[in-house]
Amino acid sequence: MGTVLKRRVRFLRKPGRCDLTAEARLLKLGKRLATGEVTLRCEGEKEAVAHVTATYSIPPDQREPSMVT
Repeated sequence: MGTVLKRRVRFLRKPGRCDLTAEARLLKLGKRLATGEVTLRCEGEKEAVAHVTATYSIPPDQREPSMVT
């Protein structure tokens, strides 16, 4: 498990009564840091209700062997 270095949540609008779906995307995976984003939407709608960006620190024991220098 990584340590969250930075997380920002932007609430864009109040969702109605709906099931929320999340779409996650890894923006950058480095040797020590991983940065990603998540967009939350009401199921079946295109307009987002929230947008999250986060940067995690990857502990040395959880890095892939090819990532360790």
